Amino acid sequence: MCADLGMPAEAVNFNRAIGAVMCTLSFLGWQSSGSAKPDLSALTAAPGDAAADALRYSIVICALFGCMMLYDLDALFDQYGFSSDGDLKKCTPLLPLYPFSAQG
Repeated sequence: MCADLGMPAEAVNFNRAIGAVMCTLSFLGWQSSGSAKPDLSALTAAPGDAAADALRYSIVICALFGCMMLYDLDALFDQYGFSSDGDLKKCTPLLPLYPFSAQG
C-alpha cells in the first residue's frame, strides 16, 4: 500500500525501524521512571487456564493480522471486500436494511 502512494521500500523499512526504536525508548523510559511492572503470569500459566488461554489466542490472532497488515494488505482487502483505495466493493450487511428504509 505504501508503494501505491509512491513511498520507496527503503523509506517504509526506515519508518518501521524508527517505530521500533521509539517503542524501545518508551519502554525503557517507563521502566526507569519506577512505574509498576506488568504482571506476565497470565502468559506463563499452565494450559487450561481460561484467561491465560484467551490471552494467548488473542496475541496470536493480533500477530497474524498485524503481519498481514504489514506485508500483504491487498490480500486482506480482498478477503474483506475492499478495493486497494479503501472503498467497499461489496456490501453484505448482517441485518437486512429494508425495514429501515424510507421505501414504504
